[in-house]
Amino acid sequence: MKRYFAIVLLLFATINAFAQDATPEVTAENMADCPHPLRIATWNIENFTVSRVEDTDQRAAIVDTWLTVGADIWALQEIGAELALQRLLEEIEAQSGRRYAYALMERRGQQKVGFAWDIDRVELVGDVLELEDVALANLRPALAATFSYDDEDFTLVTLHLKATGSRPSQQIRAAQSKILVDWLNALPEDADTDIIMLGDFNDTYDAESLSLLAQTLDFTADELPPEVYSYIGDDYESLIDHIALSADAADEFCAVYLFDYEEIGLDEDTFEALASDHLPVYADFSPSH
Repeated sequence: MKRYFAIVLLLFATINAFAQDATPEVTAENMADCPHPLRIATWNIENFTVSRVEDTDQRAAIVDTWLTVGADIWALQEIGAELALQRLLEEIEAQSGRRYAYALMERRGQQKVGFAWDIDRVELVGDVLELEDVALANLRPALAATFSYDDEDFTLVTLHLKATGSRPSQQIRAAQSKILVDWLNALPEDADTDIIMLGDFNDTYDAESLSLLAQTLDFTADELPPEVYSYIGDDYESLIDHIALSADAADEFCAVYLFDYEEIGLDEDTFEALASDHLPVYADFSPSH
């Protein structure tokens, strides 16, 4: 697994009517309930290539989203080119001073999954593992990595499951879900038990295709306001980007949020045109929670 250093920031968005309910508010009470939080986000940046970074308006919208979310660790999907991510992280560092390392899946293709993490806030523990079985014949593998924060370890799995709502696609997602559950069940006894699985699941958390995962992990979508959505493209607006937790990770969980594009002065159509057809989803965790 290649590993590179740069800088990154980003994660989740919401709909107009519920934007205020889904956006985090920094208050004394919140800080007391979740002291020194670790912020983890997931974002499908939609075919993120060098040409998108070179476009001034698109780059500005993506960077503004990233900086507004302020995540310590990003789970990323649809990274089309490694150079695009490198340049984005360089821009993030130039504007904010935050330095990010990153890891991408090794498989070629225009829709890579990966991680980006603030090297001054968290430390990568061990190797980044590619879960090749999740790719089945020719899909995207998942990546697993363990990070240390405030003397606590968190193991993250970023994924991008099979797309579309057709019956065959649902069956493929169900097969991928079983592979992920089997991987969880096969972890050695001394493995980290604070496990966070996040990314573009391409289905709602209560869908049949994700039922095995939902029986094993706690989907934080339960904590979001009703009728919000993370995918804003076409006529399929829905909540398909998720953060799911093991029981031990749930003990450290504080809150989950959808990104509000109005925070960076955009409406939904403009955000989709410039940034992505997905909104970032992000959550706060505290080892002392």
